[in-house]
Amino acid sequence: MNRKIASVTGSRRGIGLAIAEELGKAGYAVLLSDIVDAEEAVPVIDRLRERGIEAAYLRCDISREEDRRRFAAEVRERYGRLDVHVNNAGVAPRVRLDVLRRPRKATTSSWISTSRGPSSCVRPRRT
Repeated sequence: MNRKIASVTGSRRGIGLAIAEELGKAGYAVLLSDIVDAEEAVPVIDRLRERGIEAAYLRCDISREEDRRRFAAEVRERYGRLDVHVNNAGVAPRVRLDVLRRPRKATTSSWISTSRGPSSCVRPRRT
């Protein structure tokens, strides 16, 4: 595959989807990921493909180590490499409060998931 490969987490809707679409318009094959099952992402993937964008979806909850490992393995198997990775996914608190009024545990959990999760997907492969 000569086309560059990009993955975008949290990309089934909103900003993540817009990023994936722009990467696709720029010529990248895009791998979207989110926490919903693949069936729920079919309309999004179909819409991108109708616009001439090579797109695929892989379910991945970045807060779960086993999902991150499976995601990285699937990218290696499908594409052999990853040229661009955009970490858009975040873990939203159960109750929306101003960041300064949020319980420390909720803030810490969100920070750990959104910072540690993606870094484990992009570590260099040991040979």
